[in-house]
Amino acid sequence: MSEIVKPRIVNPRTFGVIAAFIFALTLVSVPVASAQDTAQTAPPGPLAARLNGAKSVFISNAKGENTANEKPRNDQAGTDFYAAMESWNRYRLASAATEADLLMQIDMDKSQVRLTILDPNTRTVLASFVEPVLGGFLISTREKNIKQSISTLVADLRRLTIERAAPLPPAAIPARATTAITAHVSGDQRPRVFISNIGSDDVQFSGIGMASAYGWGQGFNKFYAAVQNSGQYELVGSPADAAFVFEMSYTDPVETATRSQSKPGSDTYPPEQEEVEYTIDHPQVRLVIRDSGTLAVQGAFTELIKVGKKQADRDRAFSAAINALVDDASIRLGHPPATHFMPRVINVAPTPAQIQSAKMVFIANAGGSGMFGGTPSIDQAYNEFYAVMQSWGGYQLSPTTAGADLIFEISANSGFHLAILDPQTNVTLWGFTSEVKIVILKSNAQKNFDRMLVALVEDIGSLADRPVAAISIPQDIKAAPIPPQIASAKTVFIANGGEETLTDIKGTTTYRAYSDFYATMKTWGRYELAPTPSQADLVLQISLTGANIHLAILDSKTQASLWELKQNIHGVFRHTVQHDDFDKAIAALVKSTAKLAGQPAAEISVPAGLNTAPVPSKISDSRKIFLSRPVNDSDFFEQQAPDQFYSQCSTAMKSLGKYQPTTTPAEADLIFEPSVYGNRVRLTIRDAKTRHVLWAFTQPVKIAFLNSNAKKNYIAAIGLLMDDLHRMAALNVESSGDITAKREKAATAQQK
Repeated sequence: MSEIVKPRIVNPRTFGVIAAFIFALTLVSVPVASAQDTAQTAPPGPLAARLNGAKSVFISNAKGENTANEKPRNDQAGTDFYAAMESWNRYRLASAATEADLLMQIDMDKSQVRLTILDPNTRTVLASFVEPVLGGFLISTREKNIKQSISTLVADLRRLTIERAAPLPPAAIPARATTAITAHVSGDQRPRVFISNIGSDDVQFSGIGMASAYGWGQGFNKFYAAVQNSGQYELVGSPADAAFVFEMSYTDPVETATRSQSKPGSDTYPPEQEEVEYTIDHPQVRLVIRDSGTLAVQGAFTELIKVGKKQADRDRAFSAAINALVDDASIRLGHPPATHFMPRVINVAPTPAQIQSAKMVFIANAGGSGMFGGTPSIDQAYNEFYAVMQSWGGYQLSPTTAGADLIFEISANSGFHLAILDPQTNVTLWGFTSEVKIVILKSNAQKNFDRMLVALVEDIGSLADRPVAAISIPQDIKAAPIPPQIASAKTVFIANGGEETLTDIKGTTTYRAYSDFYATMKTWGRYELAPTPSQADLVLQISLTGANIHLAILDSKTQASLWELKQNIHGVFRHTVQHDDFDKAIAALVKSTAKLAGQPAAEISVPAGLNTAPVPSKISDSRKIFLSRPVNDSDFFEQQAPDQFYSQCSTAMKSLGKYQPTTTPAEADLIFEPSVYGNRVRLTIRDAKTRHVLWAFTQPVKIAFLNSNAKKNYIAAIGLLMDDLHRMAALNVESSGDITAKREKAATAQQK
């Protein structure tokens, strides 16, 4: 299999020209019948149009007999070809020639198999393809060789019927249907799909599981080609025109293990043993299928890639994993499993037209847990990235999301990640994952980080087809401007992004960051607290993890992260903390928010007594819900207890009695989204219309050494999540007056 790979800085259009040229050569090399073989032969141009326009075909042998009625021993080539076309599911297979748009005759002649395509009305030969069949002494070997030749013929048909990988201009994209496209479609009613490259580790780990030693982007390129060649989807160039979004990534998690080995130089018998550490690579490709309207997860799949010592072994293993992902998508969306043919030529996947046509970009700071090895903090990283983008000048930097054509959202969680988002749908158009080499000296760490940023901007320029001159990190890095939306906003919606349990020293009081933050924001009075995200200018999403409180400040229209704050809670020990330390952390977080809002001198304090924030009215008033498929960052728990999370959530939804499950996300008011991150399980409730988080529950999974115990702990953590859900559903939504009265009563009791 020949292939074209995309180096890191080379212009993608150059590769597109090369790929198109090689593809043209492969088509020329396909044997086509001469004028002596056929009475009339149509030129190749109309053939592609006829194949793309046809909806039904009639398959016969050279005598015109329907191959569907033949037994394999009588006409193996015809039977195999019929089965392959049936599996492809591109055309309706007609039972008579008069019912078809095209006629396809398959004929086996000694050492070759011939496919002839005819017009059903005039019997004009449109094209004829010939594929040699290898011989064999055993019948089983010969049957296998015939199947291989048939597969090659069908692959040639696929290449003719599928559009080449080229960017789709917005004007050429048909308008999206107003009604939701259901998952179960067949024939020519192919669902529209946008394939999103959310970012992969294929630069850092290209030599292990990848199909070649230099593979920037090749995981995405191969997946795009495999989906395209399956013929089951209509690929579109913008998520706004899609029914589904396929988020694909390649990762290579590394496991550190120990083993005993003989100690070097040992002269005893048996030799002295020593424990040594070694790493195990687990290369894998991942696919998440989302509904484009609500971003609800329709399916999440991971396929492990077998590590091969030889290049040919890696080629086969990588292609097999990619094909398995396409099979996963087919089954989940109601298609029959397709017969996959990895193209002989892997074209560079198209760049979304929005990235190349955009002029204004808003840079969003999504925060994160930070990077390791002495690298800058996330805020410093944000300032540097902003400065480099400004120095490059490839895009104009917009101060607000309102005027932006794209949103560049940066985050840092051990590595540095850039997501290029579509402001209209909040879908990732393209992603970059960059690793920074860990070093001891801080000066060297800064140098490595600077090199990574320069390479990242060069990659952006290559992707956008915009020249990147010699750039460097500016010497004088200034703080990036605070988005003016934070200071100009008048209303905010406060979302509960999930809280881990934190109690006082005695364990009698459980702290609630959401309630205390809500009450403190209300007392401050800078913003009016809106009951729903759609009524707010900003969404403030608060969460508590370990000893840190996180606050994400989001634009209510685009869901873009404007800023993220993190406040450490002093004195946390084994999930306990003093009450004063918890209140100080909440006050400090609101104080930081006040600085961003232009009120650095604001006096902030947490109201005394019991603070109880209302459950969002969207949760209490809604009835129709859609349960997403779980998204896991690791397949360990799913392997131990397959579909456990989804089934327990489904049972809990029914037991609540107040919600009505829907079959599609488009029908729902709320999206219930289970997920697993590290050793935590999480259930998120999102508004289906605005896509914003309303409420989330988080429970840790206790660590266990035995798989059997890990499974029990996983199921137990899910059970605790369901208990949290039942408790929230049982709460009565209190008015602001009720909450204020309760708080004043508690404060009076405390004074007495």
